[in-house]
Amino acid sequence: MIPRKYIHDEADSLSNYVDRSRFNGFLLDGLLAYMNNNPDRTLSLDCLGFFNEVYYFANRVMFEPFPEINIRNHYVGECMDRTQDVVTRDIVMAMLYVVLDRLRTPPGKVIRFCNQMQLIYDYDNNYLSDITQVSEDCGHAGLFSDWYWTPPAVAGYAIIGMEVNWDEATEHFKYDNVKAYSDSCADNEDRYYVMKDIVEEMKKYSSSHAGEIEEDQLRKVSFLLSHAEFEYNKDVKAAEEKKETRRRSSQTGRRGT
Repeated sequence: MIPRKYIHDEADSLSNYVDRSRFNGFLLDGLLAYMNNNPDRTLSLDCLGFFNEVYYFANRVMFEPFPEINIRNHYVGECMDRTQDVVTRDIVMAMLYVVLDRLRTPPGKVIRFCNQMQLIYDYDNNYLSDITQVSEDCGHAGLFSDWYWTPPAVAGYAIIGMEVNWDEATEHFKYDNVKAYSDSCADNEDRYYVMKDIVEEMKKYSSSHAGEIEEDQLRKVSFLLSHAEFEYNKDVKAAEEKKETRRRSSQTGRRGT
């Protein structure tokens, strides 16, 4: 499994989630409503812990190609391992459902994930309704979930130039994981530099560990780099042409005065 640090940047204060997000304020209201309505129920996470878990799993859903497959083991089971409490786990999953259900333009995998969560937990029969009601409340208020889900491993990569152990971050250069990072990049520049570093590290590993990386695996990842480089160069050329057009327009304007 990919280490959490590459998928989600853990917050050290609840303010990181709530101060600039009305949606998260609604989500916190739902969590507090459950706590107030069940004062004798001890939970294994505090409010910050809930939000860190929820958004880690939300990032996972957005990152993985088919998160809707085997949710019971890959999400519910892993959450149970971390929380060690059934109700705490189920609250995390209910909050996750709300976050995904209120995406403005959910991709197909998110819709399928939410459908599976409905089947597993039967939210329509009011299980954890203090939490799930938040989705309807946000609908009435016109609020959508608004978190920045780009994995920290690739966020602002071209500018920041992060040091990432790509062997570890991709679970030994698995193609699906490499492609997920590529698809998660905010723009073509980040995508190009991410893929450039992954391929370089992959080739270094292959040369020192003969036979561990198959030629087809390297070929497919190298193709992702080629495509990223093509799109990046196209953006650079377009920017240069736009700059040149402005320069000529400026010169024409000066001659006409």
